[in-house]
Amino acid sequence: MQFFLKRVSLSLKTAAALIVSLLFIAVVFNVIMYSIYKKEISDLTTSRFQIIAQDISKTLSDGLNLGLSLSELNTTQSVIDAIKKKHSDILSIGVFETYSKNLGRILYHTRSQSKNANIPLSWLEKINHPHQETLWRIFDDGIGTVGVTLFNPFKQPIGGVIVRFDQTPLNYTLFDFAKKMALMTLTILFFFFMLSFFLIQRLFAPITRSCHKMKILLTNDVIHNSSSIFIQENALEESFYTMYRHTHKLAEILSKIDQVLEKEKSFEEEWEQIQKRA
Repeated sequence: MQFFLKRVSLSLKTAAALIVSLLFIAVVFNVIMYSIYKKEISDLTTSRFQIIAQDISKTLSDGLNLGLSLSELNTTQSVIDAIKKKHSDILSIGVFETYSKNLGRILYHTRSQSKNANIPLSWLEKINHPHQETLWRIFDDGIGTVGVTLFNPFKQPIGGVIVRFDQTPLNYTLFDFAKKMALMTLTILFFFFMLSFFLIQRLFAPITRSCHKMKILLTNDVIHNSSSIFIQENALEESFYTMYRHTHKLAEILSKIDQVLEKEKSFEEEWEQIQKRA
């Protein structure tokens, strides 16, 4: 029973060491896959809203190229209201105008309470970026904002179009993906652990059995009955048994020689004492 438990313990330790190594590799792989998937799904989601913002900006640019200002494009409000009704996943659409690098105001918005409000500084930073990015994104507090910068005929930024959307569906999608990846990884690791455990147990069984019999042979309890306990199943066990038998006989011979030498030494000492007395 003790031998069986030791063999199982060795197999468990070896399989556990393999699983720990594979678990580290799996975690790194899952993190990389999650990052790639997050980028792809985020780009796919935001690209749809960017297309809507670009369509609105093209409509406004036609009026700007005619020499009109943003405040004079009176049909803008009806256009963004109609688009908002078609897309229920859009939170709001707005068109704003900038007066300086630090000041801008919303001219048209699908939420009436947001009209004439000052725009956030983050929008101004995107518009006044040194590289003058036409398309830009901002993600804050679970709400995504995609924007398109509007330019006058002299290629100077004068405002922009923004489309805001809720990131909750996107976060749920990412969470489901992470959960499925984790479940799949744990399932694979579990089956691999069981498979490696049984394979290692079968692989190490002859070696463990040989080591166990060698240990029994070297114990003082069975040293004289070793020939009846030791079952020679392979060449390794047989050669070890032969080596041990000859070594044991040699040890017995050396022990006898040592005893004879001790007796001779004792006899010489007694003889010297007798001579001294005489």
